[in-house]
Amino acid sequence: MLYVGRKTADILQKVGVHTIGALASLKRAEVSKLLGKSGELVWEYANGLDESPVREIGQSDPVKSIGNSITFRRNLAGESDIRAGVLMLADSVGARLRKSGLYCQTVQVQIKDPDFRVISRQKTLPRPIHLTKDLAETGLEIIFKAWDPEKPIRLISLTAAGLTESEEGGQITFFDAPPVRSKKQENLESAIDRIRGRFGKDAVSYASVLKTDIVSKRQNDIPLLSENKSVFSGEDD
Repeated sequence: MLYVGRKTADILQKVGVHTIGALASLKRAEVSKLLGKSGELVWEYANGLDESPVREIGQSDPVKSIGNSITFRRNLAGESDIRAGVLMLADSVGARLRKSGLYCQTVQVQIKDPDFRVISRQKTLPRPIHLTKDLAETGLEIIFKAWDPEKPIRLISLTAAGLTESEEGGQITFFDAPPVRSKKQENLESAIDRIRGRFGKDAVSYASVLKTDIVSKRQNDIPLLSENKSVFSGEDD
């Protein structure tokens, strides 16, 4: 039965419980006392009690967050390393957001140093985002406020949370409203998505990502996409 592994089965057998029927005949409190926190759940399953909503085959729970992490082949040291690492993560997370038709209201960052010390920080945005450039800028802002860029980093994770299907939302004021991302940037990243969808995820990348050695796999034949000047117009042929 689900949640009844070898250790749990041994405990139950010691008190004479060898079948699901025998388990179901016990009182809820008795099973809870025997098995601790999981006892009530095991008792409910034995009695066929489950209030989880019924779903069709293949139907899954709504996605609550989209994230990625990288353990780098060497320690990141300095601002350029950190920028390249965060851009890799933002590129992956942004592509997944756009593919799912989602935006995020919160960006979460986790940093692990070579001694396995971990810090986590997040920022809630005044407007939902899904572009790689916005995710990277937000992630870097979080890191540079909380971390000395000269201190080594072994792992970074970037997570998009507070997901929504609309880019409208949040409380925006005259003082904290971010600049509206140009249509050109939206078109550019949509064009990148289409190219990768047709030719593979390594069909195009950013120059700073390809020039760094912080990950083990290098793709020397991928066209470079400058962070400052795009090589694609973003317009359909």
